[in-house]
Amino acid sequence: MADCPTPLSRMDSRLATEAIFDSGLGDLFNIRIAGNVVSDQGHGPPCDNLGAIVEPIAVSVRAETETSSDRVGANEAFVRKVTVMNVRRSMEQVRERSGTLRKLIDEGKIQLVGGIYDVSTRKVEFLDPA
Repeated sequence: MADCPTPLSRMDSRLATEAIFDSGLGDLFNIRIAGNVVSDQGHGPPCDNLGAIVEPIAVSVRAETETSSDRVGANEAFVRKVTVMNVRRSMEQVRERSGTLRKLIDEGKIQLVGGIYDVSTRKVEFLDPA
């Protein structure tokens, strides 16, 4: 079986991951979740529970301590830091919550790579492993 990249993306994304990665149908195994946050059920929180979606992201907002003022969505630097923290936190949760994936990662059989899609540049920035 050939390698099969598996993007974890937001359920409400308006752009298909196949288009982002210039892939054909069936080339990727897509996992879409509400709020782009990891849960113990293997999917995102229910769409009708806004608190369940906001709280995991709020953890990253509270954890970002370098920005002492102007901690708002209009502050691009602040949003960027929180976004990176949220992606890294999601990656940590995947490792912590899935013994199978953790084992495959530790054995070097698969890689867990974080990425952030920039709508304005239409490019994915892959994060260095933490």
